[in-house]
Amino acid sequence: MKDRGIRDFSIVLATLDGGRLVSDLTQELRGLNETLARHAETQGKAKGELSIKFSVNHTGGKVMITPSITVKTPKAVREDAVFWLTEDLELTAQNPKQLTFGELRPVNGGGEGSKAKEPPAERAGVKAV
Repeated sequence: MKDRGIRDFSIVLATLDGGRLVSDLTQELRGLNETLARHAETQGKAKGELSIKFSVNHTGGKVMITPSITVKTPKAVREDAVFWLTEDLELTAQNPKQLTFGELRPVNGGGEGSKAKEPPAERAGVKAV
């Protein structure tokens, strides 16, 4: 009896990589969907790709099909952080030009025991409010 060959591509898929290709694709698709769902929760939407590539080589009547899977997921969104340089050129989260609470000092005329000035009385026809 003559071999009629494989006519259905799904049978080729099922036999590639020792039968592991379809299982691997299933796992990759599940992982992609999980990643996209998490990304969409924080970003509102997400886009990814799952690609299958077949390298096909013919040599002397023999056909070699080598599959590969590529998954592209969105890049993680990272927040900026602000730093300043110290005199030693090291990073610091403290602005070296900004005073700390321990360095605060009273403003002239202020401080404990000082009284707020009363608003000036009427001047040139303008009433104080």
